Amino acid sequence: MAIAIVAFFSCNDGFLETKPDKALLVPETLEDFEYLLNNIALMNNRSPYLQEVAADDYFTTDAGFSRIEQYLQDAYIWVPNEHTISFEDWTAPYLQIFYANTVLDGLEKIDSNLEKYNKLKGGALFFRAMAMYSLLQEFAEPYNEDRADEILGLPYPLDSDVNKRPERSTLRKCYTQMIQDIKAAESLLPLKVAFPSEPSGMAAKALLMRVYLVMANYDKAETYAENILAAGTSLMDYNDISATPSKPLVPSEFNGNPEVIFYTTFCANTYILNIYGLTFVDTLLYASYDDHDLRKSLFFKNKNENQYNFRGSYTIGTFTGLAVDEVYLVGAECRARRGDREGALEMLNALLEKRWKKGTFEPMEVVDSESVLKIILIERRKELVSRGVRWSDLRRLNPEEALQTTIEKRMTGENYVLPPNDKRYTFPLPEDELSVNDIEQNPQ
Repeated sequence: MAIAIVAFFSCNDGFLETKPDKALLVPETLEDFEYLLNNIALMNNRSPYLQEVAADDYFTTDAGFSRIEQYLQDAYIWVPNEHTISFEDWTAPYLQIFYANTVLDGLEKIDSNLEKYNKLKGGALFFRAMAMYSLLQEFAEPYNEDRADEILGLPYPLDSDVNKRPERSTLRKCYTQMIQDIKAAESLLPLKVAFPSEPSGMAAKALLMRVYLVMANYDKAETYAENILAAGTSLMDYNDISATPSKPLVPSEFNGNPEVIFYTTFCANTYILNIYGLTFVDTLLYASYDDHDLRKSLFFKNKNENQYNFRGSYTIGTFTGLAVDEVYLVGAECRARRGDREGALEMLNALLEKRWKKGTFEPMEVVDSESVLKIILIERRKELVSRGVRWSDLRRLNPEEALQTTIEKRMTGENYVLPPNDKRYTFPLPEDELSVNDIEQNPQ
């Protein structure tokens, strides 16, 4: 068996410039390729996190702000500084794409129709698409159907040859390729798998649902949400969960949470929420939970007066993956957007009934379409806090005047404001990448 790739990048080299570990032996067998994709530390535990730092679900104190690294400070108050951009947020997804392309290129040399072959090919395509999705949420403008042929996308490598340096294509081409990758993965992968760290047909459907949601293609997003629920899913009843453990929603077994469709987490030890315990959930967000809402006690722990730490992750790390509760919320939103108010609330109530203390939840009744949509979006934020989706939600909702959000943060005696549709909703490309590759920087 050939030695699998051990991948690290020099902080002084751009991703598209340098190949991981020049002394590596090229993987050749199905077992080699399986080893690459099963590298959970890279493929699952390296979700970009600057978007969560920049969003509005958390605040930190002056003391907390002073202790975090410069690039996190810049992200928190929206300073577009390519000199201090996170090494992880750009490099980790492109490294995942490199691994996926290595597998795809290697599989072309193997003549086989084995079940494992199809699973590996589907898995590689899924990982490539999910990594590109993460990159697009931070380093490319929000999707706009009318301007998608004009807006810059990102380099989208389709093979492992690092001597081929793809240019920044259009946003439409990036999303088209990403959807093509996920659909191909869906056709190759088994619908369900034993461990949620492995891609599956369900995970592909859930990722397509997310992609179509940020594209504002609500018909297709709803279709995939409905397909997932029809395939057989279950919600946890929070009444059955004790609030005593420090992380009450983390199951005793890795694959013990029935809601998790695909497992990913933020990068370990670098995310602002883990720094010194000096970052807290937004005060108004915490206050929005009813006292009978079990999420209030299961998600948060009181630190000081009016200061609460998040503890409601579905995994030991901070869960950023795909889960059934998100599917319910997407389905409800899409139903509301097409005028099915009763159907939207039916789906939302099915979720909330599992979140409130037994005997206290009163199903929401049908109101006007605009109010239903706003209710669903409020519950989406409350349910998916710290999942890494808030930034994407702000970006996709800001073009709708009635759903816009202006974020304000006060830090070290100064007020910082991020208005809707601001250019700072797109992070600058890292200077290290620009220094070695002739690609255009994002406008600032």
